[in-house]
Amino acid sequence: KASLENMNKAKERIDSIAKVIDDKTLSFEQCVALYSTDKNTRNCSGILTNMQNGSTKHEMQELPQEVGRAVYSLEEGQVSKPFLMVDRSGKTVYCIAKLKSKTKAHKANMSHDFALLKQLYEGHKKQEKLNSWIAKKQKETYVRIDENWKNCDFEHDGWIK
Repeated sequence: KASLENMNKAKERIDSIAKVIDDKTLSFEQCVALYSTDKNTRNCSGILTNMQNGSTKHEMQELPQEVGRAVYSLEEGQVSKPFLMVDRSGKTVYCIAKLKSKTKAHKANMSHDFALLKQLYEGHKKQEKLNSWIAKKQKETYVRIDENWKNCDFEHDGWIK
């Protein structure tokens, strides 16, 4: 865990970086390239990648809680005030976030939601193939199920013959 002295130094540093951005001396993206220590966002202008689908779009509930709170009231292009958060490796770090774009709630469509629709379709197809494979294997594989477990609700029917 970081010492109080180190946390104070980090706070002073992030505050000075925030001032540089506010004064428009450097852009958010330039500051990311110069000062960021996050290897996941440093080389892509500070853009946070969605670990679930690889895209750069996030639903609010998918964001780390601290990031969600920081960007919730921002407008497109605005930069947050510095905030503390726990990163993916479990370290407490100071961050500044920029809201690149915001999409209002809408019915899914191919132009805005292609990555999400693709992910849902692929997940559905994988589940269909898995179900088909299990049904096939159940017919040709002997499985003994203990008497104590025969009354369980199995996800796939056909285990008890």
